Amino acid sequence: TFLRCSAKAAATPDALPPDIEAAAKQLRALTHYKDISLWEVLPLHLQEGKETTEELRLPKIDLPPGVSSAPPMTTASISIRPDSVYEKNQTRFVRFQNMQIYIKTPYYSGTANAGHWNFTNLGLKTGGDFAEGQKTILGKLSGVNEESAIFVVVALKVLD
Repeated sequence: TFLRCSAKAAATPDALPPDIEAAAKQLRALTHYKDISLWEVLPLHLQEGKETTEELRLPKIDLPPGVSSAPPMTTASISIRPDSVYEKNQTRFVRFQNMQIYIKTPYYSGTANAGHWNFTNLGLKTGGDFAEGQKTILGKLSGVNEESAIFVVVALKVLD
C-alpha cells in the first residue's frame, strides 16, 4: 500500500479504509504530515524462497497550481524475496531477505505554464521479519519537495 502524505492539512481530507486508518494515525502522531491519502494498493502473491518483481504505473499526481500540461506517469519497480515463514508465540511471521521499492515520479520546475516536467527517483530497500495480519510501515520515500512524502505499508496473509 502506498500512502501519499503532505504537511499541509487538506480542506476535505480523503477518507481512508478502516484498516489503513491505524497506520495513518501513527504517521500523523509521529511525523509532521497531516494529510494522508491512499495512493495505490498493490496485492502480490509471493512464494517462499522465490524473488517476485513487479513494474507498474501509479495514479497520476495532482497538477501544481497554474499548470495545465498533464504530468508524465509515475512508475514503480518492486523486488521482494520472502525467505521463510515461521511461528512464534502463536503468530506467524514472514522473513524477508530483500524488499526493494523504487518510484520514478514527475515534478514540475518553473512557473505556471512556463516550466517543464522533470523526474526524481525515490527508493526504499529493507528486509526483516513481518507479522501476519499486522500493518507495518516499511518506511518513507521522500516526496518531490520538503512538504510531501510517500510511505509504504505492508500487510501479509500467509496461505497454507
